[in-house]
Amino acid sequence: MRWRALTLAGALLLLIPVGLLASRGIPGATGDILGDVLYAVAVYLGLALLLLASRRGRARVAPWALGAAALLLCAGIEAFQATGIPARLGESWSGWHYLLGSTFAWRDLAAYALGALGAAALDRASGRFRGSSAG
Repeated sequence: MRWRALTLAGALLLLIPVGLLASRGIPGATGDILGDVLYAVAVYLGLALLLLASRRGRARVAPWALGAAALLLCAGIEAFQATGIPARLGESWSGWHYLLGSTFAWRDLAAYALGALGAAALDRASGRFRGSSAG
């Protein structure tokens, strides 16, 4: 369990700057889509860490269920952007823009699906992760 936590935390810490570089450093739709895919992977990793910390040896969570939860969370945040509140929050502190985005885009939902479900597929396929999430 400790190895899983270290692996998840390390992957998340590496993924955050890579995602920021992709979304800010690669111009146009390519950078935007790649940033959204990596955002969903980061949400998956974050949820996996939270579950690992809260479970303490209880029943396992299948990667597909964790992927679905990550996708739903990303979709909820994307829908929240349609209210305009995240854009206004981003005016007061730029960190909100990175956490919540600013404007709704349908294309982002497809990128989130790719990231969350791709992370679940990799988690399921990896023998190293079987100890805590794979069913």
